[in-house]
Amino acid sequence: MNRLIRRGCDLGDTALNSVDAGNNTTQDWAQGKPVFLPGMCDPLIVDHAVNIGQSRLFYEAILSGQECDSILAGSPYSARVDAHFESLGGSVNEGDDQEIETVLFDAVANEKVLAEDLWMKISWLSFNQEDASLRFRFSFGEDHIEDVAADPVRQSHAAALTDAIFPESRLITQNRSLNQYLEKLLACDQVLFVERIVYFNSPNGGAY
Repeated sequence: MNRLIRRGCDLGDTALNSVDAGNNTTQDWAQGKPVFLPGMCDPLIVDHAVNIGQSRLFYEAILSGQECDSILAGSPYSARVDAHFESLGGSVNEGDDQEIETVLFDAVANEKVLAEDLWMKISWLSFNQEDASLRFRFSFGEDHIEDVAADPVRQSHAAALTDAIFPESRLITQNRSLNQYLEKLLACDQVLFVERIVYFNSPNGGAY
């Protein structure tokens, strides 16, 4: 048992149960219950150590007040992003106190636009002044209004944008063991990771 404390609030005891083939994870998934897969990504972490370290620098640069668009214009991001995407600059929704910056992109190839209005939205996870947790959301179109499920093409380009900025996300999306596990769990031929979110959870903080 462990005590779960967030933003100064004691939320009680927690326990993580290990998973084995005998657990009814299909039913848990269908009921929205957590499915714990401890160690699933461990073998691949060493391959992404440099990317993970670079992402920490990215996170710290955002905390220091640097504009995301200027960070992406430098190394190592420019080579990865510019090869497939055109940045359209950043903006801030003044009506959203949690938003830090939204950067817009078009997916391009051979001077042809393949997908428009992709975005990465950077936000605080809470209003607590002592919580430095951030969230990077990747999607497209008008947030909370457009039906993203109806546009698999832009879904795929938004996912590729995530990989370009956070290559270590392939620990999940290209994890053969995890994908096979989910395909069996969901009884499908292929799992697609769309509407991606990258979290940076600070000590004593994180998602609500």
